[in-house]
Amino acid sequence: MKKSLFFTFFIFSNYLFACICEPLAPLSKESFKEYDVIFYGKVDSISYSKSKENIVHFSVLELYKGNSEEHAQLIYDGSSSCMMNFINNEEWIIYATYSNFDKLNVHLCSHSRKRFSDTTKDPYTAASGRSFDDELGLLRTQLQVQQLIKRNELSKTQSEFKPHNEQPSNINKVILLTISLLVMVAVYFISKFFKKK
Repeated sequence: MKKSLFFTFFIFSNYLFACICEPLAPLSKESFKEYDVIFYGKVDSISYSKSKENIVHFSVLELYKGNSEEHAQLIYDGSSSCMMNFINNEEWIIYATYSNFDKLNVHLCSHSRKRFSDTTKDPYTAASGRSFDDELGLLRTQLQVQQLIKRNELSKTQSEFKPHNEQPSNINKVILLTISLLVMVAVYFISKFFKKK
């Protein structure tokens, strides 16, 4: 009996414990430096996966920091107790960081917050002392609204910095092979010549 109780507890322990976040620093120019991209947007759709990461698709309404197109994809935790919950057409202020060069992550323990239709039920207002609209005003004054990047510009920028692992053309492969063989033959004859002396 004890073994089955322990086993059940072990299996469901991930769901029994609440997510614990460190207290967030108040929003300021210093705290904005923790994030790569900050924007105000609306949820277009959510892509669920069998892995621990889901993808939320946003229409970016206002960009305050970083580079973003009109439509942004963010990866978020979809399986632990720190899982975020997105619903289509919700409005959010997103504070995101890059995990890889081009993958934006958003976490429950960040400053990200959604707009509540009933502001009295907004836990973010109680925690920060600032309403959703007040926070938008703060972002507009401290960071200002940035211009969105066109799709081709962002792709070009990303491709310039990504590692290139391109194969040489067939002609170049033949030339490299021929040069390698000539070097090997030259080394063979040179070593044979010095061996005779």
